[in-house]
Amino acid sequence: MSWEYFSPQNPCPVCDGITSDCRKPRDSDIILCHHFIDTQSSTPGYKFIKPTADRIWGIHVLDDGEKEPWQQRIEKYNSLRDREKRTQRLKQSQSLPIQERSHHNRIMLQSLSLDDDHQKS
Repeated sequence: MSWEYFSPQNPCPVCDGITSDCRKPRDSDIILCHHFIDTQSSTPGYKFIKPTADRIWGIHVLDDGEKEPWQQRIEKYNSLRDREKRTQRLKQSQSLPIQERSHHNRIMLQSLSLDDDHQKS
């Protein structure tokens, strides 16, 4: 999943950049705020939903008056995250096992030579 990280130049809209650990998925309006973990912020336009399972962030959504309830937004976010996990597992299952990959990397490295400048040092 691609994340947008907040910074002093691009502060978290929920806590206004009190911490720099806040983030949001690029394709969602869900915000994971590290400052308001289990409470509603005083920032208008954002609604506190719940803390994450590990209680590191508070989940906040843009309260823009859209008809889509926050539960559907959370489900859409979880669906995207699950799809990414499945894609990652598929990539891992199609890659070479670690020992075989190491063997091939060693063969490749042995075929390389050092430049004269590198051999002097």
